[in-house]
Amino acid sequence: MSRTMALLKPSPFTDTAYAELLQVLYDVFQKARKDGLVGLKAHIEDPEKGDVFTRYPNFTAPHHAVAFLPDTLKLLLTGTIEHHHLDDILETNLEQHNEEGTMMAHAVQNVADAMPAPQHRA
Repeated sequence: MSRTMALLKPSPFTDTAYAELLQVLYDVFQKARKDGLVGLKAHIEDPEKGDVFTRYPNFTAPHHAVAFLPDTLKLLLTGTIEHHHLDDILETNLEQHNEEGTMMAHAVQNVADAMPAPQHRA
């Protein structure tokens, strides 16, 4: 029910949210540049306590954003992937998240398409 009602609300992704996302990414990359990936470990493993993410309330408001970025960066920390494959993994994860997010909209559209057309009276 909450996903259906969310279809009627405006997008939570405002200009401020996008600006904060860029600031978060800048902070993450700066910390990685200065301290290496090991310096990011504490922030990535517990994003609710690390100051990299908690300084930006518009970024942390949608819980899936806070889970998405650190989870993806954990792959770099573990060394299971090479850094040049990160963009492919991010793209795949974003496509999966987008597909899951639009399932309710597609279901509502299918129901609307199945309804009979209104009759016009002359």
